[in-house]
Amino acid sequence: MKPFNNFSNKMQTEPNYDYDDNNIISIKMTKLFPKVPKSLLEAKAMIYECKTDFFSKGEQFCSMESADSIPIFTTASNLSLLNNAQHVFADGTFSYAPKHFLQMYTIYVHINGFYLPIIYVFICWRR
Repeated sequence: MKPFNNFSNKMQTEPNYDYDDNNIISIKMTKLFPKVPKSLLEAKAMIYECKTDFFSKGEQFCSMESADSIPIFTTASNLSLLNNAQHVFADGTFSYAPKHFLQMYTIYVHINGFYLPIIYVFICWRR
């Protein structure tokens, strides 16, 4: 019985490396990813604060005039495509809306046989 007692004493005095590794990973993850918003107002505020961080091919991708406005994701090039398109389509889905938003509305253009999604709008109400 004595070897078992030594083993259990050793287990209690040695550091728990698994816990330390998990703690380090958790700290790194919080630095990489922003916190998850708890409400619609917090989600819109976070998007507004980070709107200059959203880029697509070197162009700003997020358009919001204030934290109270609707988040719209597009680029100047996409708006140019919309302006020149002969066929424009729109689709609203409730299935894939981000958390705290009711609907994601997408605007497409038909160019060279392809339907290209060019504008994404996160809607938080239904009329």
